[in-house]
Amino acid sequence: METKDILQELIDYANAFTSNLEALWQIIGALRKNFGYYDTTPKQPPTTANKPSTELRELCKSKDEELRRLKYGQGSIVLRTTTAKGKKYQYYQGKYRIDGRTFYCTAKTYNDCYLKLANIRKHAQSLMPATISKDTFIEYIKEYLNTYKKPFVSKSTYDGYFYTLNNNVPDETLQKKIRNVQTAELQRLINKAAESHPRASRTLYDLFTQVMRRAYAEGIIKHNIEKLLLKPKQDPKEEQPLTAAQQKQLMQVASERQRFILQAYIWSGCRRNELLTLQWSDISDDKQTLLIKGTKTDTSVRTVPIFVPLQQVLDQLPRTDKRIFPYSVSTIRRMFEDLNEKINFHLTPKTLRHTFNQNLTEMGVSDLIRAKWMGHSKPTTTKRVYTHVTDNLEQQEITKIKNQLPNI
Repeated sequence: METKDILQELIDYANAFTSNLEALWQIIGALRKNFGYYDTTPKQPPTTANKPSTELRELCKSKDEELRRLKYGQGSIVLRTTTAKGKKYQYYQGKYRIDGRTFYCTAKTYNDCYLKLANIRKHAQSLMPATISKDTFIEYIKEYLNTYKKPFVSKSTYDGYFYTLNNNVPDETLQKKIRNVQTAELQRLINKAAESHPRASRTLYDLFTQVMRRAYAEGIIKHNIEKLLLKPKQDPKEEQPLTAAQQKQLMQVASERQRFILQAYIWSGCRRNELLTLQWSDISDDKQTLLIKGTKTDTSVRTVPIFVPLQQVLDQLPRTDKRIFPYSVSTIRRMFEDLNEKINFHLTPKTLRHTFNQNLTEMGVSDLIRAKWMGHSKPTTTKRVYTHVTDNLEQQEITKIKNQLPNI
């Protein structure tokens, strides 16, 4: 009987009767070796899929450890010590976790471990499903912004959410499972942003509360984190409209070009960028109204009357460009910096927008019309944020009451 037939009978016997296949396969392996019987199946050529890229090898050649430092989500490399036969040996151990699974690698040098860990990441990520997981904090935020914000706000406002996130929220928090995000962690981020960027802290608070409220309603998280977050305190120093004396002082120190820009802000109610987008074609044929293409929301697109001070400015401006004010944002910023050095009060484009609303209030314009000309969707916003009780307005009300009192 040939060796091949003997081995085949042993295999058939093992499959049919034995319960200890592992021991039997060890015997079969020994028989294979003794009789010189090997598998003649052609071997597959070695694959190069797991070889590190040239860029990765060049990176490992660098002596700068900062370049080779692993970022969050790339795994970790630790120098470990082991003892064998009474001698101590050091080696590097790489560790990578993804979706609850852990992968390890070891090497004698940091560079070799770095290369092996890169291959492990590539292999582990290839095992993951092709669909993007929606249960991480950042993916849920993206889904919320795309669904509930993007269709209703301008591109600059939409991009501003991601700018605020990238500059104030670490990647470690964004990549967490949304159910693992803690209230204290979010509150610390809001408090830290409030120290230097109050507006960013309010944006974070609004975004965190809205996202967590929706996640709780959908049953993704068990606790309503939104109710536990504390709203950042508002800056007590709010924008105030300019008084008549301040407006006079401002016009005295301003150059001719600066006066034109200031008057346009005061009598149009434009936001900073809205003024720079105005074109001569936005003026109506009868020169009575001006179309302002809002830069904040859809409701900020509006038509305002051209008041006499604004008409005087438009009559003196040269029509050498499509835009009425062909300046850049940096030019406007430098202009306000220059003016703030010459006056004894703080001046911003928003200050002039408050002044526009205050002028309308003192002229007796209703809340509804003022909200329309200011580009607000609700009159309550105009009344709550932009309306101020000035001495002139108070004196008007006193005079109105006196005229209504009966003579005794």
